[in-house]
Amino acid sequence: MAVRQESVGRIELGGATVVCLFYFGAEVKAQTRYVSRRLKAIRPDIRVVACLLNASALPGTAEDLRVDQITHRFEDTVEAIDTALELIDPAASSDAKPFKGAGRGDDALGRRLKSIAETLDVPVATINLLDDERHKTDTDAYRLTQAIVASGAPLVLQPLTESHPLADNTYLQTNGVRFYAGVPLTLESGETVGTLVIVDYEEHPFDAAALEQLEAMAADLVRQFSHPEATRAAVPA
Repeated sequence: MAVRQESVGRIELGGATVVCLFYFGAEVKAQTRYVSRRLKAIRPDIRVVACLLNASALPGTAEDLRVDQITHRFEDTVEAIDTALELIDPAASSDAKPFKGAGRGDDALGRRLKSIAETLDVPVATINLLDDERHKTDTDAYRLTQAIVASGAPLVLQPLTESHPLADNTYLQTNGVRFYAGVPLTLESGETVGTLVIVDYEEHPFDAAALEQLEAMAADLVRQFSHPEATRAAVPA
């Protein structure tokens, strides 16, 4: 796929171990260094291969481009991928971060979030993590996550009917969100790594009992999915 530089942070790398960058032009250094740096910020353990198909390109070394390997033909690139996959230790490459994949795929965590949305009768239930580069690109949504984590307390907003300081958040306004509820995701260590959030695009009654239920669901997510292997193995409730 073709990706603009500013969109790199939105690429879903869950489960990826190798990324190949293909270039047909001669001017590759600045873009390759930028893209590779962003990819490794998202997944530090990922291997990046740059395939430079233009014979006039003067790349220097892999270190110069901030990649793991440089190739010049498709055949060499395939061989580099095979070699990289052979070098990967599945146990060592397991992402040590909790809530791997952030529930965006059809894994156990994604299915559990779908179940939460259905139980609470909302169209969207999601987890937002402080260290998720994709989430950081939406600065207004990320600001809500930061507020919840900083306070360590739930945040419930009905943007059209209340005067809360965060009710006019641009993320809520531009996406037509009329109900937002988020609670902290706090690990056993005491570290709060993100939030469990539900949203609705219509007015949504939400009382103390519903909030208590959402907090219980967040605690359940921590128990089930705060360990990397659990994201794949857990069975949704």
